[in-house]
Amino acid sequence: MLFLSLSVSIQPATAGSATVSTQVTCKGIDKSQAGNWQPIDVTDTFSTADETVFSFINLENVNPPVDITFVWVAPHAIEMEGKTYTTLANDPTKIGFQGSGSAYGSLTIARPNVALPVGIWTVEVYGDTTLLSTVQFKLQPSVDLLSKSFSPKEGEPVYAGDTVTATYELQNTGKTILKAVNFAVATPLPQGVSVVEATPPKDIAPGATEEFVLKTKFEIEGTYTPTIQLYINEELILEGSLQVQVSPAPFPWTLVILGIIAVVVIALVVVLVRRRRAPSPPTAAAAPYVSAQPAPVAPQATKYCTSCGSPIPQDAKHCTKCGASQG
Repeated sequence: MLFLSLSVSIQPATAGSATVSTQVTCKGIDKSQAGNWQPIDVTDTFSTADETVFSFINLENVNPPVDITFVWVAPHAIEMEGKTYTTLANDPTKIGFQGSGSAYGSLTIARPNVALPVGIWTVEVYGDTTLLSTVQFKLQPSVDLLSKSFSPKEGEPVYAGDTVTATYELQNTGKTILKAVNFAVATPLPQGVSVVEATPPKDIAPGATEEFVLKTKFEIEGTYTPTIQLYINEELILEGSLQVQVSPAPFPWTLVILGIIAVVVIALVVVLVRRRRAPSPPTAAAAPYVSAQPAPVAPQATKYCTSCGSPIPQDAKHCTKCGASQG
């Protein structure tokens, strides 16, 4: 039975003693032969998708009684039920046989609402209060990179002053919570390269999926190979290089063309406005009215009557006044 402890559980001293000839970590114990237990799937690497880690030992020179205790030292603090622990310990196993034999302890990985930290663990074996043996194993996260994408896309040009955005989608395929998951760019960064945005560390529950965004700006042309790192619970889990070829910033033809278009449009607007506001030409003054007058009649030639002396037309045959013939 596993119990929690901030330090090694100290048992009352006994007169017994023992030595450990071998210690391994494994995924199971074969108990099919009484008195001859054997480890199954010996390994020093485990995943958060595994159920249990076992530590198996062979004992020699056993002088009973002696209490054997397995203490599991975590790479980082463990938060459980509002308390912080640095070690987990199995209940002591009292060894009553003499001579040689075997024993084992176990660490349960899948725990509700508890995140066992990934990284390098140490298993210490105590005989009563005496440290008999130690061994280390690595607990690594079971996580899938579902997708990754870049903007600009891979193969597209990157210019001085551009920002490259990397987006990653991770799924926790293990049986325990993954704490403080985040992506980062390895430091120190070259001159002209800076991280302008990074998703803060997140916890990922078993089966859950989370997205992470990393934005890196490149101010100077050149070839860069920044190292992208994946951290979980402050442990470096994975890293890989990203090659970025940064070209000189292109001449802003698009902006120039847009500027010319804008100037032409503004000029046209000004012309139209001026035309609308221009004064109307003055109206021609009306010609003065002149009433029609009869053309003057040239005066007719006259002569005088031979009888009464009255003036009469030159061609008159008789006097228009006395009627006398003008013969």
